[in-house]
Amino acid sequence: MTSVLIAGASTNSGKTIITASILRALKNRGLNVRGGKIGPDYIDPKFHAIASDSFSLNVDAWAMNDNTLHRNLATMEQDSDITIIEGVMGLFDGASDGSASSAEVAKKMGLPIILCLDVWGQSQSISAIVNGFDTLDKDIKISGIILTRIGTEKHLKILKQSLQKYIPHIPLIGTIFRNEIFELESRHLGLVHPSSENDKTLNKLLDKTANIISQQVDLDKLISIGKKSKAITNDKIAIPKFSNHIAVSYDKAFSFCYPHIINSWKKEGAEISFFSPLNDEAPDENASSIYLCGGYPELYCETLAKNKIFKLGMLKHAEKGTFIFGECGGFMTLGKSITDKNNVEHKMLGLLDLKTSFAKKKLHLSYQNIKLLKECNLGTKNSLFKGHEFHYATITHQSGEPLFEVNNACNSKNEIVGLVNNNVIGSFIHLIDKI
Repeated sequence: MTSVLIAGASTNSGKTIITASILRALKNRGLNVRGGKIGPDYIDPKFHAIASDSFSLNVDAWAMNDNTLHRNLATMEQDSDITIIEGVMGLFDGASDGSASSAEVAKKMGLPIILCLDVWGQSQSISAIVNGFDTLDKDIKISGIILTRIGTEKHLKILKQSLQKYIPHIPLIGTIFRNEIFELESRHLGLVHPSSENDKTLNKLLDKTANIISQQVDLDKLISIGKKSKAITNDKIAIPKFSNHIAVSYDKAFSFCYPHIINSWKKEGAEISFFSPLNDEAPDENASSIYLCGGYPELYCETLAKNKIFKLGMLKHAEKGTFIFGECGGFMTLGKSITDKNNVEHKMLGLLDLKTSFAKKKLHLSYQNIKLLKECNLGTKNSLFKGHEFHYATITHQSGEPLFEVNNACNSKNEIVGLVNNNVIGSFIHLIDKI
């Protein structure tokens, strides 16, 4: 029932594959292990879950209230020998207002920090980097160091000598040599989404990387660094349930739903059923609400446009007044069409007067303060939420009643977003917690 935080100096520092490999290596020792992820991220926790054969939850100091933050971490630590929390970007990087960094979560929750550093192209300078991270904030101390992408034994010797001279009080617990096996294919800002098609391949990869980790990381020392966090168990609800039976999309195209939200709905007594739009499945006809979550519908537009059972099932639910909520990819699919990267337009559900396009991609990425503009199954008018926006699509046409008023983390960009069409609503915003 202890935890450690794996942090980096920047994004793309190899934290995900190292975290997943450590989880698999510890699991192979017979330990009950779990992963966790700081910040808004759908993909990394799925890699953690596959690596540990358990669940992985997010902990987010900006978008989650303290109740949810504590509950998620306490849930991961429960019945686990050790929880490995993966940081976001660099240790001190967070929201645009300077909050929600891995360092902030570590301070708030009492997590010991292991700094994972890519040393390719560096030698003695590594000590300056470690010293900077260790001394920048007096309340933050580095408990261990893992070096990755080491070139040669000579390179390692220089690194060790420098660290021993300048940073002797921080143990070097891992020295991982450069190896292409540790590289995972990227997509958008994250990694390729793990799915049933590549789970077998991923498991084989993780067994190989875990074997290397077992030889090049002192796992006993890592375990000894772990501490019980300050997390307190509670039964507070994140996003209130939409209804007593919620049909949730789940497949390669639509899988961006946070487990802590689904768990909240279950705790409230809601029945959860899953359906696959990509496999041409309709939502359960007995469902009283539908959550069409985000993902990568733009990669499967041609298939989705032809899936008659899915489309007919959604239209029937809309006609009979079932509450339908679409987030990001789900929002786009509720619209009239999605234009793919090749500028080909594909017909979607047409439940919202919306057209979106990937022909000219533009990144939209930010935390959002959210106010509900219309009473619905999400809550009463003016209910407040926190969430995030992350997409490359652009809106080429939209018309109708707006759903949310949003403002970014710096309170510098106020916007009216989303659409409402009677019982069908949606936006690009991903909800994380209710204030």
